[in-house]
Amino acid sequence: MKLAQAAPGPLANPLRILFVHSWDMWGGGEIHTTRFVRMLRARGHTIGIAQMGHERFRGQTDVATLFSFPERRASSVYLLRLFRKFRPDVVIEIRGGGLEYGAALDVACILSQTLAIPIEHSPAPVPLSASELRKQSLARKTYRMIRHGVRRAVHTTAVTHRLAVSQHVAETVSNHMNLKMSSICVVNNGIDLSHFVYSASARAILRKSLALSDTHWAIGVVGRLSKEKNVAGALSSFHLLDQSKPGAASLFIVGDGPERRNLEERANELGLRERVTFLGHRTDTAALYSALDCVLTATYSEGLSLGLLEATACGLPIVCAPYPGLDTIASVLPNVFCSPTRAAHDLAATMMDALVAAGVSNHPARSQIARTVLDKEFDETKQLTRLCVAVESLTRQRL
Repeated sequence: MKLAQAAPGPLANPLRILFVHSWDMWGGGEIHTTRFVRMLRARGHTIGIAQMGHERFRGQTDVATLFSFPERRASSVYLLRLFRKFRPDVVIEIRGGGLEYGAALDVACILSQTLAIPIEHSPAPVPLSASELRKQSLARKTYRMIRHGVRRAVHTTAVTHRLAVSQHVAETVSNHMNLKMSSICVVNNGIDLSHFVYSASARAILRKSLALSDTHWAIGVVGRLSKEKNVAGALSSFHLLDQSKPGAASLFIVGDGPERRNLEERANELGLRERVTFLGHRTDTAALYSALDCVLTATYSEGLSLGLLEATACGLPIVCAPYPGLDTIASVLPNVFCSPTRAAHDLAATMMDALVAAGVSNHPARSQIARTVLDKEFDETKQLTRLCVAVESLTRQRL
């Protein structure tokens, strides 16, 4: 899908845009949406945000009208009432990938003849393997097939075009829903390069506060603490590294989520109480990246990780367990060390390679190389402007 050129400043005919979150959004999706909303408002549009409780967007009251779903998933009836109240020209749905969410919104958009533009933030679900399918009864398989077919028919009636935050997400959604790639516009996630800059002074101050010597390795895991992020796998690989190099490294886990308590218990079981620190949600991640020596991710699935982009901008080497779509990012970004398998010993060995490499070159040198690529492909202002233009162009065509 080709995009028109961006018009500078507020537009002559602003739109009424309603954001609907049909899943409980945290982390990168929340950050991305917050910045997108502010840019749309700066271009003169009227914005509404509807979610399952809008506590996550309390800071948006100066740029958006907030609506809270009365239940975990909004019904079509509630959404139709909301449409009559807000009168949107377009509904932007922040999706988690696939057809598992948003059926009520699809029905409401069809009945009200409201334009819907989904933004896919996560890859579509992986299809069941042949062995998993054999375990299911014929009735169960028939039910799944009919359910998927009905959901797809409703969704494709409600939606003609969609946006995706990475090429990998676009391809998985295309395959999952049997869509033409021409109906999906890829607009990469982006970061504020002026904010994520390596700072020697921040590194010195933070490492001193964390009681880290100049030669001690500081490894970071940054992101939502949920099962699909597989932070437990990162803990296991760090445990092996600690066994091979006792006391040489510490692990700092930045973020929060439903798995935090389980992960704290797992760290204690592995005897890592003194080596692993849970820092929770932080607003000073740019400074934290400067204090770290590498970032570790063992995630099972990822759209386009903001944390990975941020760490790369600060000159950090990234250690990754293999996951679908990683090769696309690894081929573009420098300083990405891909483990050959997801096994803890392979991830630990790759981590050691990255830490040794980090000792050979310094943060500023690695950062300068990375930022050249990031400025071209992943600059936040450029990518959010492309998103704005895509939404405006599609809406104008409909109106």
